[in-house]
Amino acid sequence: MPNRIIKESVCTSDTVEQMTWLEECFWYRLIVNCDDYGRMDARPAVLKSRLFPLKERMTLKDVSGALTRLADIGCVVLYECDGHPYLYLPTWEVHQTIRAKKSKYPEPISNMQASEIICKQMQADVPVIQSNPNPNPNPKESPLPPLDEFSAPVQTAIKNWLSYKDERREKYKPTGLTQFLSMTRNAIAKYGEDAVLHAFTQSMGANYKGVVWEKAQKYKSEPSDNYYPRLN
Repeated sequence: MPNRIIKESVCTSDTVEQMTWLEECFWYRLIVNCDDYGRMDARPAVLKSRLFPLKERMTLKDVSGALTRLADIGCVVLYECDGHPYLYLPTWEVHQTIRAKKSKYPEPISNMQASEIICKQMQADVPVIQSNPNPNPNPKESPLPPLDEFSAPVQTAIKNWLSYKDERREKYKPTGLTQFLSMTRNAIAKYGEDAVLHAFTQSMGANYKGVVWEKAQKYKSEPSDNYYPRLN
């Protein structure tokens, strides 16, 4: 990946001044991780593993909040393609040199559609993954049962994990899905919600076939001095 350019004008930028320290750090890390067209996968779990791989106490809620804020002030544009969330940096071509012939990610949709998506996502804590209009097109596959018993961040993590499994062509059968949700429920009771979200993020980031719950156990027992604070 080529080096990126960050100009000294960021020090006196009114837009940057609106950001918290965390949001500013998030933005800089986006710049060095986006593809050559300024685009990137916008799933919180993917952003967490790419932008903050060593910050184990960084939560998906922190990531989602920073992403939403950057979209709100216009530094990031969110869009969807085939039900998957993506982002792009709107002033990318002004500051960066495009060398690749093709982007790794789908082309952004029209500005009008992008604005509608942003408005919808501003109403939620995390980026919305568009649901399939036909929840169970294949009768052999198990439809996703109601997730009302879980908090919003956990529901998002579960849906991201199922999308991740779909991309690997490892869809759960009905019994497997029931077992997975039961294990998630038990892990939350044993380790806590933040630890479970961490386990999901780390497992996807490492391309594991299943959720490694030992990650949740390690997160729970991690010394407090390794905590990555939320900067308000």
